Amino acid sequence: NLETFRNGQLRAVAAGSRLSFSSTARNYNGTYSAQRQELVESTDGYLILQDWFIGAVTRPMYRAWLKQAVVSGVIRLPRDLDRSSLYTAVYSGPVMPWIDPVKEAEAWKIQIRGGAATESDWVRAGGRNPDDVKRRRKAEIDENRKLDLVFDTDPASDKGGSSAATKRQEPQHTDDQSEE
Repeated sequence: NLETFRNGQLRAVAAGSRLSFSSTARNYNGTYSAQRQELVESTDGYLILQDWFIGAVTRPMYRAWLKQAVVSGVIRLPRDLDRSSLYTAVYSGPVMPWIDPVKEAEAWKIQIRGGAATESDWVRAGGRNPDDVKRRRKAEIDENRKLDLVFDTDPASDKGGSSAATKRQEPQHTDDQSEE
């Protein structure tokens, strides 16, 4: 059977390159759990390729461009710039998509509180710039306060899940029911 042979070859290619079979074959017919497991396992392969590409292509290209821009005077460096930081850049590639955003967010909170990650790591994992997010978030919160708008997305308004939407409802007892 040609399809069985083809899929076997694609699985071998995917395994050897640490890519996912689904992405390699463009076949997304598996169960949710199987697709999620495959995504998690293949992400390591993508990160390895991403790190290799950054080291072999992106970083050298950026540093050569920056050096030429500085030498030619296109970019003028501030006098107080720490020259040892000139070539340090954060390279952000594609990120693993969220499957269950609530579980992902809880996992990040646990890592941050435990000291295994930073808020900036979390923001970068979503493919965004931490400085931009903080600046926009502060502007949004300040504007809401100025207009007397209160939302449970403002941490000052939501003391650990005490908002109406997240408060756990306790069962109500009537006089006829005994408490156990």
